[in-house]
Parts: sequence; C-alpha cells; structure tokens
Amino acid sequence: MNKRIEELAKQSGFEEDGGHLLIHGVYVTNRLEKFAKAIVQECLDVLNPDDDLTSMREEYGRKLSMNMIKKHFGVE
Repeated sequence: MNKRIEELAKQSGFEEDGGHLLIHGVYVTNRLEKFAKAIVQECLDVLNPDDDLTSMREEYGRKLSMNMIKKHFGVE
C-alpha cells in the first residue's frame, strides 16, 4: 500500500498489526487500498472531463495536476 494512503488511514483511526491495517479487530488492508484508489481515480476523472478544453494552458494545468496526484498517491 502507498505510504501516504497508509498514513492517512492511521490518522483516521485504523491500527497496524504486522504490516496489515485493521479497524475494530478486522483486517481491511486490501479493501482500504481499493477504496483509496477509487477515490483518487474519481478525483482524476473530475480533472479530466470529456468536454472540450478552453485553452492549451487549461489542458496543461489539468494534466500537471493529474500527474501530481498520481505520483503523490502512487496510483497509475
């Protein structure tokens, strides 16, 4: 799991046990990672709408923002 996602999970009340995340005694590492990736993908989709872009500057800004988010959260 990406370190930043793991840090955010711990800040949100998840606990770590032997490299696995759990909440209320239930291991949730795989589900949490899928959930976090789905949220990141949703944010990327918002930045990449299907409509025509108004300028090259706007397109560049969106692509730059998308790449920064992907890199930050380790999502391809």
